[in-house]
Amino acid sequence: MLAWRAILPALKHLLPLRRLVRLMTAGPVRGERRAGREQRVVALADRVFDGGSSGEGCLELSLVTYRYLTAAGADPRLVIAIRSDGAAAHGHAWVTVDGVPVHDSRSRLEEFASVITFDSGGRGHPH
Repeated sequence: MLAWRAILPALKHLLPLRRLVRLMTAGPVRGERRAGREQRVVALADRVFDGGSSGEGCLELSLVTYRYLTAAGADPRLVIAIRSDGAAAHGHAWVTVDGVPVHDSRSRLEEFASVITFDSGGRGHPH
């Protein structure tokens, strides 16, 4: 995760989003899903990215969480959304597993409108 944290700030400016998501998509997983493993992935990502998704690092945090949750056998979704405060649009990214956000509260996300959601295979589904 530390290596991804170091390189993603540059990659997000060099690669189109769909290509970046494909890069971060882990291969098919064998074995059964384990909730404890998924919780450890989320907790480690929080530590590596200094405590969560506040600030401007939400895309990097979400991409890394998405990658490792996929590798852990979960079926995460990566959501890209915008919010308008009347003067400017603000973007946000987050990950859900079973429809539940892993780093954000549902109430925080209500102000955002989803633009595209990527499934665990890296396929984008526009809204």
